[in-house]
Amino acid sequence: MCRQKLVSAFVVLCFLTTFQCLAQFSGNIQGVVQDQSGAVIPNATVKLRNLGTEITLTTTTSESGVYRFSSLAPAKYEVTIDAAGFQAKTVPVTLTTQETAGVNVTLAVAGAAQEVNITGEAPPINTDESRLQATIRTAQLQDLPLQGRNFLGLVAVAPGITGHGAVGNGAPADAQDNFSTEKTVEASGNGRNQSGNEFSVDGLNVASNILQGTRPI
Repeated sequence: MCRQKLVSAFVVLCFLTTFQCLAQFSGNIQGVVQDQSGAVIPNATVKLRNLGTEITLTTTTSESGVYRFSSLAPAKYEVTIDAAGFQAKTVPVTLTTQETAGVNVTLAVAGAAQEVNITGEAPPINTDESRLQATIRTAQLQDLPLQGRNFLGLVAVAPGITGHGAVGNGAPADAQDNFSTEKTVEASGNGRNQSGNEFSVDGLNVASNILQGTRPI
């Protein structure tokens, strides 16, 4: 009986671990496929290729011409749309951490003359994304005059954030010893308590499991 209970507990633990691994990333790419008249194109084949890993996902547009890829890691992708009677089209897209990127595509009729227009217009607003965010590139981190080279100090300049960012020796978690493995960040997003802060690296949550609102050093 004890052995049977142990095996059952092990199976449940494996199931929970597998489920957790499958839900690690929360990025999404979605959009609408239409023709040049604005009519939606159902049953179009949409392929998503990760340029870093070469992994390809395939789906088709719904009756409303809508497609969606979910649970994606932050990376550079290519979205290729192909439909009968239309010219295939490939669109590059860079997906950041926990972002929902809208990639709406207009296909030209097969055999129609192609025209290339180069403009200097600003990129359109991504209406599929409702987050307030700030993305800091590696080159910026290397060039900016950060105290102690601690990138957490930039948290305070993100949109909707109040606070001083990273603090030192201001909490037990910031003591300079081998037993303090957490880092306090004094920041409140849009009025939310700082204990609700979440820290992600490449789409994975790295927030502390011990002290809420902090991250491992």
